[in-house]
Amino acid sequence: MELYEELAGKLQGSFETDFSSHDWFGTPFQVFIAGEETPEALMLSGGFRGDCRAAARAIVRVAGEIEVSKRAYLAPSFDPTGLNGLGYVLEKIGGDKVASMAGIEDVKMIVSGNLLVMFPEEHSSIDELSRRIEERPFLEKYEGFNVIVASGPEEEAPARSMHVENARLLPLDTWSEFTPGHVGEVFSYIKARSPKIYIELGCLRKAGVSVFTSQETSAALNELLELAIIQLEDTSTLPVEKRVVDEETTFHGLLEDSGVYVVWIRAGGEEEKVVDALATAALSIVNSYAFLSI
Repeated sequence: MELYEELAGKLQGSFETDFSSHDWFGTPFQVFIAGEETPEALMLSGGFRGDCRAAARAIVRVAGEIEVSKRAYLAPSFDPTGLNGLGYVLEKIGGDKVASMAGIEDVKMIVSGNLLVMFPEEHSSIDELSRRIEERPFLEKYEGFNVIVASGPEEEAPARSMHVENARLLPLDTWSEFTPGHVGEVFSYIKARSPKIYIELGCLRKAGVSVFTSQETSAALNELLELAIIQLEDTSTLPVEKRVVDEETTFHGLLEDSGVYVVWIRAGGEEEKVVDALATAALSIVNSYAFLSI
């Protein structure tokens, strides 16, 4: 069973599906709900990017231990194709169309319709490969294409889903007027539910818990983050820190007058340790928030 289907299946047994759609590549994804209908809802997602497997797994861990009295929306990942990995993609489209990519050394590509799959012959980071294809001639040639960039030829290698629009390479965690399809649906869905707090578990450079909230809840949230850090320091071997990233942001227009607060987890070890740390921090915030009056 593919990783996304496995994680979503664990949630389906206990939670109601509130939203379902398909990503650019036809892979289904879902958002689940927990708790009673309340105006103080929170949104918790496990990362837009498919190469952030620890965050998606942490969402399922959180769901199994959550103490919910307020409405919570749970999304294991918004990039199920990337989460399922390169082997999943090759199986879907067939691997017999692999060819060396002109102008990019040691990179393989598959073109199938408007889908472009890229991966190096030898192990290379997704970030490195993404940077190598951001030049304008490449983007103009593949205008309108969906792009999957993988970290290597291993069957289970995670991948990152992107889209080329107006000579720009847009990853799933980029929201702009050019972002097509299901990403716009997801943002509209979140905005319609007006969550008081949006919590994003991620793996960008460092693992981290990013928390977006309105200014009116920031004081209470600050206390929750301090508690989360204390719990992490007591239970995790990974160094942690808290910082305010931006005191004034609307998080792509989803939250009015909001700020961004991040608990960074300097993860450089085993995935299981990262999953534990992300889940511990998220549970601390979510379970404490359930009893706040804001």
